Amino acid sequence: MEYIVYDPMTGEIKWGGYCSPRDYDLQATEGYSVVEGSLSRVQIGMKMIVDGALVDRPFLPFFMSADSVPVDGTITISSLPEGVRVNVDGDDVTVNDHSLTLTFDCPGEYVVRMSLFPYLDKEVTITCY
Repeated sequence: MEYIVYDPMTGEIKWGGYCSPRDYDLQATEGYSVVEGSLSRVQIGMKMIVDGALVDRPFLPFFMSADSVPVDGTITISSLPEGVRVNVDGDDVTVNDHSLTLTFDCPGEYVVRMSLFPYLDKEVTITCY
């Protein structure tokens, strides 16, 4: 039988696999729960468990004031959920006030990655000219 192991506090899927029915209850280690189900590696990052059911993770809410900016101009990313981790070209910051203002001092493309479970991770590219 196929199974999915997940964190019962958050719904985050940890791993899935296949076992005999008699070994089903042995699949969840301490602190995790197990539910019968099937998923691909792609789905692990896109799904979660809510009330024992496999559901889609929600999209990360945000608003970006622009997707391009002149050198030393600013772009604001707002409406972010509290605690979201933002990575800009390798530099991490945690946003707790729902807004982040970015300024770039060199022309180029900058990759901005945002993540906070249960939301789907989001990646945007900002062009600085």
